[in-house]
Amino acid sequence: MTKEPRWIVKTPYGKGVVLQKRKEDGMYETQLDGFIGKLYTAEKYPSVTPEINNDVICTFGRGIVESIEGEQCTVRLSSWRLAQRCTVRCYLRLDTVSVVGKKSLREMNTFERVSYGQTLKTKASEQFRQKKYNEALKLYADAIDSVRFVQHDAQSDNYIRADLVLLMVTCSNNAGTCCVQLEKLDQAHRFATNALVLVDALYAKRGKKIHSILMEDGYTDAKLFGEFTTKSRLLLATALHAHDKHDEAIATLKVATTVVTKYLEEKETAEASIKGLKIQEKVIKKLHAQCLHRKRLDKKKEIKRAQAMFGSKSSAASTPDVSSSSSSPKNDSTASTTTVTASTPSTAPASVKPTS
Repeated sequence: MTKEPRWIVKTPYGKGVVLQKRKEDGMYETQLDGFIGKLYTAEKYPSVTPEINNDVICTFGRGIVESIEGEQCTVRLSSWRLAQRCTVRCYLRLDTVSVVGKKSLREMNTFERVSYGQTLKTKASEQFRQKKYNEALKLYADAIDSVRFVQHDAQSDNYIRADLVLLMVTCSNNAGTCCVQLEKLDQAHRFATNALVLVDALYAKRGKKIHSILMEDGYTDAKLFGEFTTKSRLLLATALHAHDKHDEAIATLKVATTVVTKYLEEKETAEASIKGLKIQEKVIKKLHAQCLHRKRLDKKKEIKRAQAMFGSKSSAASTPDVSSSSSSPKNDSTASTTTVTASTPSTAPASVKPTS
């Protein structure tokens, strides 16, 4: 973790980043933009002018500039953490805040990592709506990686944990959807599996604090354990179907059908969830029909392949009899009885259907 922030300052030679202040002589080591060398000076240069989304440090701590109006700016403090996701905003003069460099991922605490992941998710959703699936996939994957190895501490309350679970599940499913569009089906299978593991873990602890917080936020059981899990299973079935694993795909779709039916029959299911589940139900039926059709075609191919290898009943019926004609008039009696027939098996292997 970096103890000192990296101040972004204005120098006579352009903008620079203060890397450190040397203890032995008090000199500031500054990396100038567009210059390989470094500037060493005892003078403390002023901060650059803040812009929107800049990280800044003010009298009250570290934060992010949300808006600027004239000489005033609004700073949302990131160093303050209040109960139930409440945030603190300060309205300050521009000359009272100093711009600093963004934190690296390893420098962020749990709250900052989750917030960073949510920002990436928002950007990814914009790319997804524009059908820029490569860009969206990268952003979703980065959002997942930003919180994958989060280590919770005393500052990690249940609201952060709930946000973390929701972020991981939704980004995994959305990344899987991008992979299907890009025909990266192995990756889609992996993302969908990760989402299912997380939702199954949440289902095992339903009714407890994290589940209750998500329910308060409007994520009902039909949404969490119905729509989310069905989306994951549809991604799994799509990947399995593409790899000709039709039996596994059909089994996965049957589980998805059971889940959808369960929540559609519940009276407590919200109208929005009912609409989403009905759409998923149609997709399940369509994919199930495709799996059955491909399975029948594969079965016919196997039968034809077996017929080509071992012969068929029609070829057995058309095989001519080979009879020995009498070569000598002295053995007419024996010649008339020595008839040799080419033996063809009566049970052709072509009639044996391959096991599916």
